[in-house]
Order: sequence, then structure tokens, then C-alpha cells
Amino acid sequence: MNEEAILLAIKELENWEKREKYLKKEMKLMSKEERKLRTPELEKIREQIYHYKKLIKEMKTEIAPPKTGNLLERISK
Repeated sequence: MNEEAILLAIKELENWEKREKYLKKEMKLMSKEERKLRTPELEKIREQIYHYKKLIKEMKTEIAPPKTGNLLERISK
């Protein structure tokens, strides 16, 4: 895993977050029926945001694993 992949994932996350913000803003102007129709789209966007946040966290861990593991190994020796 390299830094370019993380940056690309971060860019995707930012795009999904912008979409969520825009849709939420638009939904405030809609009727109740229209909002109800757009709710599944909002949920899908939120799922993508969750996915990318999780992916970025995993990618960062692969590049720079937490240091506590090394600390615990030293303590137990």
C-alpha cells in the first residue's frame, strides 16, 4: 500500500462528504414526500463515507502500524 492510494481514498471520501452535505441542504428545501424519495440515496452516501473512513484507517495502519505492539513486546521480555 502506498501513499498515493491513501491520497486517492481521501479524495474520494471528501467527494462523498461533499455530496452528503449538498443533498442534506437540498433536502431541507424539499417536501416531505420528496425527502422520503431521496432518503435511500442519502443512506447510500453515508455507507460510502463509512467505507472510505474505514479503508483509510486500515491503509494508514498498513503503512505505519501502531507502536504499542512493539512497546508491549519489550515489556514482556
